[in-house]
Amino acid sequence: MRVQRIIIGFWVILIIIIILTVSKSSKVYQESGRTIVIPMKNARMKMDLEQFIPLVLMAEMPFDSPKELLKAHAVVIRTNILYTMRGKKIVEAQELGLPFKTPEQLKRQWEAEERMFRANGLSGILLNGLNLGKEEVFAKKMNELYELINETEGRVLKIEGKLVLPLFHQLSNGKTRDGATRMGKDYGYMTAVACDEDMENPGYEVYQRIGVEEIIRKLNRHRMVVFQKGKEVDLKNIKGEELVRMLEKGSKDTSGYWNHLVLGDVRIEGMDFAKALGLPTCAFDMEAEGDEIVFCTRGNGHGFGMSLNDARTMALQGKHYNEILKKFYQAALVKNVS
Repeated sequence: MRVQRIIIGFWVILIIIIILTVSKSSKVYQESGRTIVIPMKNARMKMDLEQFIPLVLMAEMPFDSPKELLKAHAVVIRTNILYTMRGKKIVEAQELGLPFKTPEQLKRQWEAEERMFRANGLSGILLNGLNLGKEEVFAKKMNELYELINETEGRVLKIEGKLVLPLFHQLSNGKTRDGATRMGKDYGYMTAVACDEDMENPGYEVYQRIGVEEIIRKLNRHRMVVFQKGKEVDLKNIKGEELVRMLEKGSKDTSGYWNHLVLGDVRIEGMDFAKALGLPTCAFDMEAEGDEIVFCTRGNGHGFGMSLNDARTMALQGKHYNEILKKFYQAALVKNVS
């Protein structure tokens, strides 16, 4: 009898655990009337813009990020998408130029994380062993994100009733860039602001040593060829110091990012140069050491708009998502009506 009671008790506990792991909520996102088309393995998935926002959020930051950071970035993503769509009702995800994870990718990621978490307790080990509850993980987390995003009430960033393009990046070099100076007066809502906490991030300063031959090869691969007086210049035997002197004839902005670098008579945009060489940002110094050049980069990304790292710090300090947005964008936070 005692053994039977133990067995019955075991199954009762197991059933309770299963019930508790089942997500009881269904669709909780607010429909926007705009459709994003996502490429899947063997098909194409259509989803509402509000359903797509979590896919971008999770490509940029972990699920357990501060709530006010997630809300602020949700507003930025929503505004960015609507600005890019230009009034269209449907768009391919790739046209948006935003990083995102597909539902399949998130499902696999979250299920793997859940299995690892459950392995720390007896009930979790039982669920893992019986392969139960994993199907609910994706729905539960997505609905939590929907509920959080709903708290922004469909708000976007506008100036004089017009949507703006709110750029963002992972980590500034300690100061964001002035949009008006580099991109034109229409982007003056992105001003240069100090982000001192970014300089404390472990990934703030990175050194990369690249051989001169490899630099030339990478630039050529990205169709960055040197011309001088209308003729192509062969850089095969150029020395490191000479290459640095040539590149440094370009200019940096007041925040310390390269506007452009120079190769002969050719001007190369700072971020294009960084991308070609695999550098995380165009905020860098360079120094020749023999046949190599050492690049010291600071930050991660183009430097315009919101620094996600600084925004995270503000959220951890208790700042409301509206306060975070006000720091990086001189625009009104309003409910989108369209």
